[in-house]
Amino acid sequence: MYCTRCGSRYEASPNFCQACGQPLAAVAPAARAARFESLRPLATALVIAIGVGIAFDVIVAALNIERISLAYRIIAGGAYPEAMAPVPA
Repeated sequence: MYCTRCGSRYEASPNFCQACGQPLAAVAPAARAARFESLRPLATALVIAIGVGIAFDVIVAALNIERISLAYRIIAGGAYPEAMAPVPA
């Protein structure tokens, strides 16, 4: 049997764990070994989330490049397309 407080194995003891002194009533009959679960589902979700983030960043970068090129055209004396003009509220 294993003590729930210190985890040490003990043989039948009358009243307490001989390693830590915890009363026998609080000692579990048998402690199960820790079981490790696979992290594969979490890793898969993380890879998908990173992929979505990268795709979003590529789209944002493309839109920013378009805005920067429009700004350079305006600075160079080009016309501002009316379709892109802000609508008054």
